[in-house]
Amino acid sequence: MNDFKGYHAEWNLGCPGGWEYQRMAQERGRFAWSRIKAISGLEIELDFEHPLLNPVPAFVNTLLRAHRLRFQREQPFVLLVAEEETLDEVTENINLVACLNQMAGVKASLASPQEVERRGDLITFKGQKVTVTGISPTTSLTISW
Repeated sequence: MNDFKGYHAEWNLGCPGGWEYQRMAQERGRFAWSRIKAISGLEIELDFEHPLLNPVPAFVNTLLRAHRLRFQREQPFVLLVAEEETLDEVTENINLVACLNQMAGVKASLASPQEVERRGDLITFKGQKVTVTGISPTTSLTISW
């Protein structure tokens, strides 16, 4: 058991919020494991911060690398696009945007496809240039060219 890193709940990484869903599962797992240890007397430590089990930092770095490839030193504006009816309800999407907004020099928002516009060669949201987008796979996003 020395090389046991922990566990994962669900690899729901098909959409941007899914990466945050895994981190949330780790928080629940940490709480449950502490209760199990207290009740059972097991003295096995699980690493709930292991990068394999907490993919949010790697995913955020991937988004920011994509931004830098095209926009170099410009301030990143990451737009997470999801179904309009889920914007206020899907905690993992809300948390991922909050995580991005806590990073120095990064701005992020959550939007429905109807709120995304094309202005020349730019994608915009509420008049602001979007540098990186994350789109839920069930979201239909069509931007007129």
